[in-house]
Formats: sequence, C-alpha cells, structure tokens
Amino acid sequence: MLLNSLSSEASSILLQLVQAYNFDLFSFDSSTFLRLEQENYNPLIIKHTEPHVMSLGSYHVEYPSLIADSEVTFLICSSAGDKRLSLIPIAYRFEVMGIIQQIAELNNERNNICSFEQQSMVDIINFCNQWALDIQSSTWYLPPARLNPQVSVIID
Repeated sequence: MLLNSLSSEASSILLQLVQAYNFDLFSFDSSTFLRLEQENYNPLIIKHTEPHVMSLGSYHVEYPSLIADSEVTFLICSSAGDKRLSLIPIAYRFEVMGIIQQIAELNNERNNICSFEQQSMVDIINFCNQWALDIQSSTWYLPPARLNPQVSVIID
C-alpha cells in the first residue's frame, strides 16, 4: 500500500496557518493549545496531542461543551535532507455525525506510520485537501503565514 500525505498546496496552507500564530510544531508541550475565533465562523483549535502529532479542529459550542464538527489528527513528517514538512492524517472525528476513526497506527517511537486503512486514508486526505482551501478562503491567516488581526487567539 502506498501512503500519501496531503497535497503540497493543502500542507502549505495548514502549515502557514500554524506558523501565522507561532504554533511550534517541534517543541512538544502537552498544554500547547490555540483557539482561533473569527466572527461568523466556528472556532478552530490547534493542539499538540503528543510529539510529532497535532490536531486541527473546527468546533461549535453545545453548552457546556465544544463539539467537533471536524477534527483531524496529523503526523508531522519531514524527509531527511528536505526542509519541507508534510502532514499525514492518522485519525478524524466528526462528532455531529457520530464518527470517530483511527485510520493509521504509529510505531513505538510515535514518529512514523506502521499501518493504515487505505480507503479511509484516501477519503480523509481528499476531505483535508478541500478543508485547507476553505480555511484559506475564510482568511484565518493572511498569506504568507501572517496572523489575521480579525482573528482572536486564545492560548491555553
């Protein structure tokens, strides 16, 4: 089976989003959490879940909880000698539809994928490629990788 990451355009968009708000992809702290709020949009939440792993989600408030409209967990990968990063989805949640699925298993070091479900991987990559374009068109950040002053940032 061939493992694919997001399109280079989608990866670039999502990486610019995290860079715009100084979210450090390499300094793992279990408390690293950003909540981005913008008028007329559900909040976006970016968080580290473990080293080499981050999640990005769009949430709505259903008092008193935040409910994931969509949340994707990514393995953050870099190739040896290549300064480009890629994002590979490893799990997703669509709580409003009752869907929570782990689509890839990580190795013991938690820095590489050892197995994955091919069709689910293709489906979530297609979703993420479109979602990244939606994030860009909603001006959650200003290219290239600058924060949007209309976005409120909550750091926890």
